Amino acid sequence: MKRLLVLFLCCLPFLCACGSAKPKPSTAESKATYIGLKLGRPSAVKGAVEPTTVFLTSDESIVALVELDDLREEIEVRWDWITPNEKVYVSASRKVGPGEGKYYPKVALAHAMSVDREDASSRPGLWTVEVYIDGTLKEARKFNIEPGLATLRSPSVPPDPKKWALIVGIEKYSHLPPVEFAGSDARTVANYFTNLLGVPEGNVILLENEKATQSAITAKLKDYLPNNLETNSTLYVYFAGHGMPDVASGEPYLMLFDSEATNVARTGYKLKQALAEIGALKIRNAFLFTDACFSGMAARGDKMLVAGARPAVIRVDDIHLATGKIVAMGATTGSQLSHAYYDKRHGLFTYYLLAGLQGQADSNKDGAVGLGELFSFVKENVERVSRRTTMEQVPSITPRIENVADIKLIVPSKQGK
Repeated sequence: MKRLLVLFLCCLPFLCACGSAKPKPSTAESKATYIGLKLGRPSAVKGAVEPTTVFLTSDESIVALVELDDLREEIEVRWDWITPNEKVYVSASRKVGPGEGKYYPKVALAHAMSVDREDASSRPGLWTVEVYIDGTLKEARKFNIEPGLATLRSPSVPPDPKKWALIVGIEKYSHLPPVEFAGSDARTVANYFTNLLGVPEGNVILLENEKATQSAITAKLKDYLPNNLETNSTLYVYFAGHGMPDVASGEPYLMLFDSEATNVARTGYKLKQALAEIGALKIRNAFLFTDACFSGMAARGDKMLVAGARPAVIRVDDIHLATGKIVAMGATTGSQLSHAYYDKRHGLFTYYLLAGLQGQADSNKDGAVGLGELFSFVKENVERVSRRTTMEQVPSITPRIENVADIKLIVPSKQGK
């Protein structure tokens, strides 16, 4: 009968050994047979990894899984993680073995090095992990840690109590296909809005998956925010998930956790309605970022959500859009799809939106990021990367960019809030 032994190291997330105990064979000649090393991201399946040798500074951890056969005596397994400058970053070991007169036919020992929120996230480059058995090097594996949207650990601007954020990320739907990375996108957006834009943590409303229902969004826009926003506040709204057009009217809708493709008008959230509700708040400005498409296709996928849908168009017939009180930046134009960026494990639009806010969009290097700079950066890079696929993606902005280009989203702290 198989059993799973879970052993913990204080410096790392987990270490496990699995196998079944049987009478020790009389022909045993060695302690164990080394099978090999598997490297990858953590897996939901015990004793497994999602194999890869290319990681990101935003990855939670990197797992090195050692496999052994016929473990007959106690051994010590050691993992040395070597930085790009060939220094030992962390070394950890564990002794494991069967009881006397027993042996394990198969053993899997996993060791995880934390990356995001740790010093490793500031050291991109070519790393090495070395595996030792009783002090003897058995295998060395090289892997890359590439720059990603690592979690920001400290704010670059002071919090402003007049800044608020409503962030929605729906990766898993009740009635619709999943949207890859939408949940992690929303959490990263919340972190970046707090640390880069100066939104106080207590002013961030984050709704993921089953919490992002039609009733929940309605309550936030019609009750909570009107009762809590001060006059002349700034509101940042972000949505990652499915968008859909109503087949009959062509109006764009945001699809929430409990929305149904067969009844968009009743179960979705009309974008025009959301804009009107945002515009009615006591705000000076609002910025709406939507990583969704309104083509009738599944966001970050290739399936039709409903037959007969035609692309929806965001029109400037909403007074708040027309006057620039609300600026709406979207992931796509017309009938295009919004893509996932698998290399970076984010939505393509979201990745470059946040990279731009982090400073990459600061084209004139003055320390500030204006809306014009941000949109140009996002549009150029999203178009460039999407051309690698058969479906181009071109971000859009309303009102016209020349009317809002000078609005500063990121202002150096020396210039004040």
